[in-house]
Amino acid sequence: MSSKPRARGTYKAPVHRALDPLLILPGSHVADKTERDVNHRLHALRGEHFRHDLNIRRALAASTRATPRQSLPYGQIFGTGPQEPVTESSMDVPLTPNTAGPVPKSWVPMSESHEPDFDSPSWRAAALELFLDDGNSASTSNSSTNRHGGEIALLSLPLLCVRSLLATYGSDAESIAALRPYLPPAARRILLRDTAVHEPLSSSALAALLAPDGHAGGEVVIVGPGQVLKPELLRAGEPQQDGRVETSEPVRMDAREEWRDEDEEDSWDAPTDGDLYTASGLALLRAPLPVRLLPSLPATLTRLSLIALPSPAPLHRLPGACPLLELLDLGWNTWLAKPAWGEDTALARIRWERWTRLRVLGVRETGLDAESKVLRVVNEGRWVEGMEVVEIIA
Repeated sequence: MSSKPRARGTYKAPVHRALDPLLILPGSHVADKTERDVNHRLHALRGEHFRHDLNIRRALAASTRATPRQSLPYGQIFGTGPQEPVTESSMDVPLTPNTAGPVPKSWVPMSESHEPDFDSPSWRAAALELFLDDGNSASTSNSSTNRHGGEIALLSLPLLCVRSLLATYGSDAESIAALRPYLPPAARRILLRDTAVHEPLSSSALAALLAPDGHAGGEVVIVGPGQVLKPELLRAGEPQQDGRVETSEPVRMDAREEWRDEDEEDSWDAPTDGDLYTASGLALLRAPLPVRLLPSLPATLTRLSLIALPSPAPLHRLPGACPLLELLDLGWNTWLAKPAWGEDTALARIRWERWTRLRVLGVRETGLDAESKVLRVVNEGRWVEGMEVVEIIA
């Protein structure tokens, strides 16, 4: 039997129902794999969304803790005080950066310079603290320090009067020369101290204030670099119209002028002269101490302050010129710790045993301390000779 030949044509593969994506039935192996992929992607997306939301919540919680909102005042809660309106500025609290590790260097503020401001009243008050601390209630040391330190202090009545006069008439040389005859020595001393701390006088105004005795209530305060210690300030003189000091010459008196009634001389309301006050205090603040003026220093000085001198001074000559010193302040002189003449320092050449009345020695901001070798010599032999030990303030 002969077989019929097949008709030629294209080959058509049989259709598998399990591989047709349109014919995937639930529960098959291929359907389970596709569902797992979708579930994994959804789970990953939900996890990322959850972690993102959690991070946002943590950031908000940290910022809320850093910036707490101000609660109601105590008086408004219990109704025991006046109700003050709360402004938006009082509610704003600056954000403080929080770091998990060490603070970055860019966040650390630059260290400020510790150089003192020599032209500020606060520094002048601190520098003259030992000199002005004499137990006088009318002194300006406490008031000026407290005022610049943020505390509240009650000013004395004489100080208020002096400031009112300066505010009314001015502090130039002509005004000071006109006011000086009407100011007692104690008021002139208050004026000298207050202006030295807050607003130093000019050289001509200072000369008018110190005339004719060469001091104001027994004190002389020179504040540089505007003021300079001159020989005219250390002796009596009369101020001229331009404020310069001129030494007064003795005037011949008639016999009638020389005669004075004893009752008038001993009267309680008799006018007092400035000669009753001897020069007891001298302070040089950033002003040079000329060597030629050392012999002219008053021998009655008991307080001497040489603060921040622009150049080294021959301190070894001071015991002979001022033997009665009780206070010697040499603060802010960095050259004290360095050799000044040869190999010795300026303090090493001083004969401390000649100052039998010395009680306080100030060496603040000089690079020296109380245990320095050069300062141990200050109190050597004082216990044996019965003299009091010098208090060294460093």
